[in-house]
Amino acid sequence: MTFKDLIDFFDGMTSDWRGWKGSRVYESLEHDLRIEGTHDGRHVRLAITLWQSSQPDGWRTSAVITVDPGEQLSRVAEEVRSLLSM
Repeated sequence: MTFKDLIDFFDGMTSDWRGWKGSRVYESLEHDLRIEGTHDGRHVRLAITLWQSSQPDGWRTSAVITVDPGEQLSRVAEEVRSLLSM
């Protein structure tokens, strides 16, 4: 199984660390993971939602993580790449 699309999503935000308009969205093929990235000019906001898509009334959880767009976002992208390239 490859996670290239998710790695590319983080690499794209890292490449555009100075900012972008609107939202960038990653959604897994099974629709059980969604990450929405926004840039306000100072920070990158990652809104992450996980849910049990196999059950109509399955569990759901969400979190918002705010990171600095430079080195901190680069470290996040590197960690994602490392984790998913195993």
